[in-house]
Amino acid sequence: MDAGLVDGDLETIAFGNKLSGVTNMRTPLFLLVGFLLLAASALLGKLFSSNYPGATYAATWTFVVLWLVISGANMWMGVAKAGYSLKEELPIFLLIFSVPTVIALFLKWRII
Repeated sequence: MDAGLVDGDLETIAFGNKLSGVTNMRTPLFLLVGFLLLAASALLGKLFSSNYPGATYAATWTFVVLWLVISGANMWMGVAKAGYSLKEELPIFLLIFSVPTVIALFLKWRII
């Protein structure tokens, strides 16, 4: 039998599977991306706030909507491609979506 790649191996390499350690880093990486996207949107909101007073408000809500789409796409990939059930993937989605979103709303409320 050939030891080469077979159908589905590329998806396992790209998305990991339940038994590998690859998925252990996926959640922290998504959180890091969320915080970087939050920083970029907050910076853009601050830069444009002198000419457009509602820029920080728009930047915050644009971040929340964009992050919802990205987090939802991650959950869909976990269910459709990696083989997780919705029951397994939903807590990860809630973590990935809620942590940067709560921080964004807190920053908008208190600092920005």
